[in-house]
Amino acid sequence: DDGALKVKLLEGRFVDNQIAPGATVVIDARACGEISSVDSPGAVSYKEIVSAEPTVPKWYTCHWWGESVLDFINCCEQHTKLHQLQERDSRYWICGYANRQHSLHEEINTSCLKETSFYKAMQLAEGVLLILDSEATPFTRMWCCFEIYKTVTTDRLRLNIATVPKDGSEEAIVLSQETLKGESDRTKNVRHSKFPHQLLMAGLTR
Repeated sequence: DDGALKVKLLEGRFVDNQIAPGATVVIDARACGEISSVDSPGAVSYKEIVSAEPTVPKWYTCHWWGESVLDFINCCEQHTKLHQLQERDSRYWICGYANRQHSLHEEINTSCLKETSFYKAMQLAEGVLLILDSEATPFTRMWCCFEIYKTVTTDRLRLNIATVPKDGSEEAIVLSQETLKGESDRTKNVRHSKFPHQLLMAGLTR
């Protein structure tokens, strides 16, 4: 009735990009002046909700967030299975779940890429799992290309590539630089032969 906009901020951030001149923000009955944004100290990432224990990633996932979530999970599960990772070792860094989405500027708003959470996580991981959709979209995304570049130019980082073929197959197919534990060279070659190689060609021609 008095023209006031009342917002109950539980988590994250409230931003008003068109705040009227002279408008003030009142928090807990205290006038805070002309403020265009208010942050909540309760903002957390999904990872922090699941576990507050710091976790060093074993694999870093590179993808574009436009693929099916079920395909994404399928790729990670098949990758875990092939590498025979135990639950305690199947630690994948996934930006959407690891970063605090309501304060993402704190993670990426830096002039030095090495200071971003993405780069730091990649440096902690043993390898990068590149997840491709049927259009090989990550090869058209600047940030994905940066992650791929850093992977192939960093000797200690292994590159694995996974996709869910659109030929009716339900199981993801994984390419790996290394021959996996308990796998012969022939078994590896057979596994690789099932991968839709036109996706890799897309990465070479774009």
